[in-house]
Amino acid sequence: MIANGPTDTLAGHQPSLRYFLLDHGRQQSTDLPPDNLVSALIALEAGASPAEAATATDRLIDLLAGHEDEALTEAFSAWVEVLLRPGAHSGTTPDPLTRLKEVRTMLAERVQEWTREWVQQGRAEGREQGRAAERSLLHRQAARKFDAATANRLATAIADVSDPERLSEVGEWIIDCSTGNELLERVRIICGDEQTER
Repeated sequence: MIANGPTDTLAGHQPSLRYFLLDHGRQQSTDLPPDNLVSALIALEAGASPAEAATATDRLIDLLAGHEDEALTEAFSAWVEVLLRPGAHSGTTPDPLTRLKEVRTMLAERVQEWTREWVQQGRAEGREQGRAAERSLLHRQAARKFDAATANRLATAIADVSDPERLSEVGEWIIDCSTGNELLERVRIICGDEQTER
């Protein structure tokens, strides 16, 4: 471990366990042998899609089904359970292979959870894109009816407005107001934004 130096002084501090350390964050499952428990676990952890995770789970179950070392099967079962459903241990623990077969159910639950998260994220992004487009439209309308300076101050004032009703109200005011100052005053009142003042 240390090439040059007093070995007697450091000998008591050197690790004496023999094991290999594998940085599975950097390791690709394709770099490992196909019939290997570690490569199956890495493929499960790195699964970019539910289909990849399901394939890796099936491979792991197949590899452990014929394995004699029950402690190893137990360790892999526990690890997979933690991966898919943290804090999932109940009071009773079935045998390791049964637990591993239940991974399919956990994986299906996880896929549903991922899908819900993706849908929610997509909706939130869609709403924000819609509000940004509406703010851009209001900016263009104000520039067309009044002038660029009024439109720029309006854009600054409504930049953080996320309420669709407020934005609709601003659109109506662009039509109703006779001057840019009148529009900016109304927007200042509802937004409380000092940047709309001259």
